[in-house]
Amino acid sequence: MNKISNSFLLTDKFVRTDAEFDSRVKPHNRKRTEWIGEGKTFFDIYKRNSTYRKNIKRESYSGNETMIDQDLKWDIKHKWIKKVKTKDQYLRDKNLKTIDQYMNQMNFKKIGKFYIRNKKFIVEYNQKHSTSEKMIYIHVIDNEIVRVGSSKNKFKYRMERWEKDITRLLNNKKHDSSVNEGDEWVNLLNNRIGTLYGRKGSSINTAVGEINIYLSEESYLIGKHQPIMCKDRSRYK
Repeated sequence: MNKISNSFLLTDKFVRTDAEFDSRVKPHNRKRTEWIGEGKTFFDIYKRNSTYRKNIKRESYSGNETMIDQDLKWDIKHKWIKKVKTKDQYLRDKNLKTIDQYMNQMNFKKIGKFYIRNKKFIVEYNQKHSTSEKMIYIHVIDNEIVRVGSSKNKFKYRMERWEKDITRLLNNKKHDSSVNEGDEWVNLLNNRIGTLYGRKGSSINTAVGEINIYLSEESYLIGKHQPIMCKDRSRYK
């Protein structure tokens, strides 16, 4: 496992300030902070070969596996960027204070929680959903939607597989997920407990009969919120 940061969460957001650069500021410092612009998450900044990483020139920087805490702190210290508190734009648009209110509007209910304990990824949920099929579920941490998923078959089988896959990542065992995902979950769930929301997919009547549109709802939500732990989110834009 590689620790991602000692200071920042993947969901932390940074913006470029209106501070002007001194004439002595090096071009790479300008480029990486200008790139942050109106807003980048730590996830955007940290990822492999980001524009920010490409413009780190210190001698101790050894590539994509290197922490970038000191570089962000340097930029913050010089007031070129700042960390900002934000909430989901859809909460702002609808004038809602919490993600729970937003979820209720979409008929999602709290059905469980997820966390890491002793290098094990654990999902606890209301067992009345265990045999439900064609479910949509949403992972939320600190009022941020971090993942949207679905299960065609019984919900319990999806959650059991999910626990096993992430636990393998946390223990550096062979897995089906991307290499860095375990580190990312450790960063997000450090001393935190996430909330799991869920419901059965909606059904609509069509000329050919009643159809459950859970996959369409999942795709729509991923495209709308671009959750950082949905690795294929860009294709839903």
